[in-house]
Amino acid sequence: MGGINVRAMLGCVAVAAGLLACGCTGGGNVVETISDYCGDKTLVGDTIVPELGEYLTEMVEPAGDYYVAKTRRAKFMFSVYDKDFKLVDTIVGRGQGPDELITGMYFGQSYGDPANPSILVMESSKLRLAEMQIHPFAGISTKVVFPISLGLDPSSAYMVNDSLYAGVNLVINQAAGFFLYNTRSKKIKYADDGFEYDPATAFYVSQRGLAFSADGKMYAEAFYSMPCICIFDSSLQLKKKLFFGEETDPRFISIKERNYGFSAITFHGDRIVALMEEPEGKDNRLIVLSGDGELLGSYAIGKALWFFIDSDRGRIVTTNYNAELDMVVLTTIPLPDELK
Repeated sequence: MGGINVRAMLGCVAVAAGLLACGCTGGGNVVETISDYCGDKTLVGDTIVPELGEYLTEMVEPAGDYYVAKTRRAKFMFSVYDKDFKLVDTIVGRGQGPDELITGMYFGQSYGDPANPSILVMESSKLRLAEMQIHPFAGISTKVVFPISLGLDPSSAYMVNDSLYAGVNLVINQAAGFFLYNTRSKKIKYADDGFEYDPATAFYVSQRGLAFSADGKMYAEAFYSMPCICIFDSSLQLKKKLFFGEETDPRFISIKERNYGFSAITFHGDRIVALMEEPEGKDNRLIVLSGDGELLGSYAIGKALWFFIDSDRGRIVTTNYNAELDMVVLTTIPLPDELK
């Protein structure tokens, strides 16, 4: 779209009706469990083997008329593809030069001319959100630096408006936290999701993905190590805490075992869409929620690692590991009715 495109960057039975209320947090915010979230609907599509796919990670996101893929084991940090999956550029060297990054994560926030969009990239090693045009690449500038003096060390961050930034703070030996940072007032506000953590495991089990609506009125976080999504309003009041399957207490999550939660979350209009990981032998699931947390759809989606929604082409694009090719491939899937 013309403005900011947001996203960023966790025994099934038939979907039974309804949500089972199981408790409340302070302020009357309802905690609910969707006990039966798996139905018989499956999403299938066409597999794409992209050029230079041997360098791709699972993180691929749209940016205007292009797709931007994070790379590994390559001298360049990002590959840029057109919407027919033709490689058009490789950008950003790895290093400390003026047009290089030490680290860089693109979580899907772009703006400007779709034919020549700018993207925001989190460079956590320098505590900054970097800005760059991608095709043609026109150098790197700094959008904002997060002040470590205020305790900020974000793993992900997004621009909500000219002076407001949202992100997930990830400080060693502490629980991760969703925050808003106002660059004018220099004030930070943290969201309270009501969880308590074991200090020994808090850093690991509290990590999460974040998304916000295009109008900045809603936020949603999805946890990587437990099947939980929290929904907040613009003032960071917790509106809904949803568990899938059963309620989980993070104090009792063992980091010695494989834990399953959500790997990605985004807003699509007023819908919340998240990719839920399931154990071996079961398909991962694409979960579609209303802004109020009502379950609208649940789809088996193979072992997808990541996804994004391309509204212009009316499709979902997932990334998947292909063992035979030993590389990440892409799958294009038509939008289900709940997302049209």
